[in-house]
Amino acid sequence: MIRLFVGVALCNDTRAELLALRERFRADERANAGDHNMMRHAVAARAPRAAGAENAIEVQKRGVSGFRGKERERERERLAQILTVDGRRTGGVAWVPSEKYHITLRFLGEVEEQKVALVQTAIDAAIAQLRVDAIGLAIQPRVQAFQASKNPRVIYAPVLAENPSDLEQLHLLASALERETNTALTWPKKHQPPFKPHVTLGRVPASVSNRDRTLLGKYIVDGLSDASAHHLLANSDKLQVRVSEIALFRSTVSLSGSIYNIVSRHSLARS
Repeated sequence: MIRLFVGVALCNDTRAELLALRERFRADERANAGDHNMMRHAVAARAPRAAGAENAIEVQKRGVSGFRGKERERERERLAQILTVDGRRTGGVAWVPSEKYHITLRFLGEVEEQKVALVQTAIDAAIAQLRVDAIGLAIQPRVQAFQASKNPRVIYAPVLAENPSDLEQLHLLASALERETNTALTWPKKHQPPFKPHVTLGRVPASVSNRDRTLLGKYIVDGLSDASAHHLLANSDKLQVRVSEIALFRSTVSLSGSIYNIVSRHSLARS
């Protein structure tokens, strides 16, 4: 048995841009954590002692505000650690190496090796149903996560189409790939989650605690920093991807993570 999926391979320039996007996202909160630590020490150094006549209510208000400020600082520092530490066993996000960036169109999973040719024929049959020779995609320059508000597991950059026609053809291709591969492999039709094209940038492994997941999700959804990375990156240009071929990938599990190899390439050009 071999593990297969159908997807779009990305060029070196696009992968480099996505890596820069990911690193800006990670660096934003690290920088904010450092800035707030410096500010805290600077304020403490020059703050005068409280006057004896100070109103008790004002002192209480300061105490509550200070507690919230310290709690926020601790959140920033912990979040910076989650984003910085890289690995499945260290309590941080497992970031995907940029050379593995791709857009998945159809995940097949375990397939008997002698049936690879059937899958390749199914891919060509799906492509034959398109009305175009290429599909224009636009990778959005922002970071999101599936189930971010509850239990973030996959951190990604969303992918949209350049126009409604390309969007229609993209979803037609994904549907045709599912249908044709199911038929070729004689798999029963089963419920599939809605197709949501994206580029996976990182995964949140089981080693990350529920509390840290909540913190990470809060950062991704709302932003804990005043100048959140997502808002800064949203002003960047979209990454245009012209898809003229798709590929059948083989995924091999290793101690250092999955290794992707292209089994075959399939042009969208009609003969």
